Amino acid sequence: MPLIVPLIVPLIVPLIVPLVVPLIVPLIVPLIVPLRVRSDAATVAFISEAIRRLRFNAAPDIAATPAQASVHRPPRLWRGLRNVRAPDELLRSGGIDLSPLSCTTDLALAAGLCASKTGLILLVGGDTFMQCGASLAWLSTLPQEAEYLLPPCTYLAPSGRVQRIMVTEEVTCTVVEVVPHF
Repeated sequence: MPLIVPLIVPLIVPLIVPLVVPLIVPLIVPLIVPLRVRSDAATVAFISEAIRRLRFNAAPDIAATPAQASVHRPPRLWRGLRNVRAPDELLRSGGIDLSPLSCTTDLALAAGLCASKTGLILLVGGDTFMQCGASLAWLSTLPQEAEYLLPPCTYLAPSGRVQRIMVTEEVTCTVVEVVPHF
């Protein structure tokens, strides 16, 4: 009997699979789709948590005690966006960046990134290290860029400070100061 089973299974499986698969797939697909949506949410949650932990690890360098917090202010971060105008909604009520927000402490680098007819530079400022992103200089191939990363779904609240700079007659740049909350 044990020798007959290995001989029969290859003959039966091609006959059974076409009959069983149409019955099983409609039962499995509703289970797989929510798992895929949850995995995207889990990925965003893991990225956010990693950035928060990296930021927390840098906290002693920024402010070891509350008294030192006023002396050791977090860095001013800049984000250059090419061919973008500052939407009225951003200026009025702020906005949420759904992706991780990459910034730099180098204004010249941000200005170079936004070099276009209508450029936008975000000045991402905060009062404490809790509003500062995580420094990525330690793992960057270009550490001189002094890159900081803010987590996905960061709310950028407008501070009300806006400056329009006319670089040439054709090139304008708008600098908008925002305060991150995550």
